[in-house]
Amino acid sequence: GEAPVAIGFGGGHYCPKFTELESEMAFGHICAKYALDLLDEELVRQMVERTVDGVEVAILDHKGMKGRQRRRVEELLKELGVEYERR
Repeated sequence: GEAPVAIGFGGGHYCPKFTELESEMAFGHICAKYALDLLDEELVRQMVERTVDGVEVAILDHKGMKGRQRRRVEELLKELGVEYERR
């Protein structure tokens, strides 16, 4: 079958966690750790809406982000009704 469509948050510049997962998921958009502090609800909404086949899940590289960043991303995803997993 087809891989689930996801968006990703966290990790270094090249987001190695999401590269590891590319055989099991199709990532529409990724926001690396260095850009997480710039996120707001509108940007996350655009990540979701502009992913062509729709987002089934958001993946959080929980070791690749600070605790406050993770809490903020989780809050934004909840506001938008997007399910997420910590990996």
